[in-house]
Amino acid sequence: MPADNPMCRDQEYLMPCAEALLAGTLALMTVQCRCHCERQREVMSQKIISNLVNLEARLCAHPLFSDSFQAVVRNVRQQWEAQQPAAAMQAGQTDRRLWHTTAESVQ
Repeated sequence: MPADNPMCRDQEYLMPCAEALLAGTLALMTVQCRCHCERQREVMSQKIISNLVNLEARLCAHPLFSDSFQAVVRNVRQQWEAQQPAAAMQAGQTDRRLWHTTAESVQ
């Protein structure tokens, strides 16, 4: 986006919550695959899975998202979950201190 675009101010983009969650997840996936620290990769993977669960549960129920989109999100989430060690996915073992909370509603 050009710098004079009202949607872009100093690299901060204004977008609906659904788009922000999807964009943030894609950005996190990009950073995670380039990270060399195994612990950081694990925490980022857990956040990616959390975001994908939220996408599947909240956004895919919206009538604007097709069955095909829902299937893609479900398959991607399942693939990310399959990559994680079972112990890391157990409740209480996820390090969420630095995670942002999910919006209560989607626009």
